[in-house]
Amino acid sequence: MDGSKVGRNSAILTISEHGSYLVQRVCRIRSQKHNVEYIFHNINNSKFHRYVDSVKTASAIPHISQSDIQDYIIAFPPTTEEQIKITSLFSLLDQRIATQNKIIEKYESLIQGIIETVISSQKPNTLIKNCLECYSSTLQENQIAGNGDYPVYGATGISGYTETADVNGESILVIKDGSSVGTVMFVDGEYSYIGTLNRLIAKKGYCLKYLYFTLQGFSFEPYKTGMAIPHIYFKDYSKAKIYCPPIRQQTFIAQQLSFLENKIDVEKLMLLCLQKQKNYLLSRMFI
Repeated sequence: MDGSKVGRNSAILTISEHGSYLVQRVCRIRSQKHNVEYIFHNINNSKFHRYVDSVKTASAIPHISQSDIQDYIIAFPPTTEEQIKITSLFSLLDQRIATQNKIIEKYESLIQGIIETVISSQKPNTLIKNCLECYSSTLQENQIAGNGDYPVYGATGISGYTETADVNGESILVIKDGSSVGTVMFVDGEYSYIGTLNRLIAKKGYCLKYLYFTLQGFSFEPYKTGMAIPHIYFKDYSKAKIYCPPIRQQTFIAQQLSFLENKIDVEKLMLLCLQKQKNYLLSRMFI
């Protein structure tokens, strides 16, 4: 009922025979006349969230009252059977979405397992500075727009767009400061990037995509500096060694891991379609 997630309802839980307890910041909804799962799905949509945003108090800790919740109007089908049919449909969708998330997690775990086994567990033999070159950007977030011909990458992915691109080609982008310091991204094409990232490209004789997967398993922790805002510098971690087999083997490993990454992209697209389908049905059924 209060806090940053005010108005967001949790999944329905089965009450044990010994009962259950709720903290004061949570409101429990029960119904003897209507199907409670139907009510759950009815308030698990953007319409209810907009209602909450309109009635919640504007304070340091936003909250809504029990009467605010009771005043929200829900349209019920004429029969309990219809309510059950609707909730069954959404339950099946929720189960399918949960399964899709697990599929993605399994593929991501598989990639990390292969990186650990095939790359990270091998004896390091190459200095990072001998296989990668580092470049910086002076572009700031306030210099990018909401639309344009070319994407601009930031710490969370695409942060905006510009009319001109600073880079054309494959690169590894490394977050060099902030809470996500050390996170790596592989990008291609024409783009720009803001100053909180470093751009790495491979030197002759090395496969950039292989080095990207290698850095996913590399620990940047020993090279972090700063307390409030952690930083990493290429001049520091470039002195560390990583495992680099011959170029043909690098390319082969990169191709296999890239295939799995492409599979994850397909599964994420399917997940997005399922979520859009659920949101559409929620908006049409609970208007």
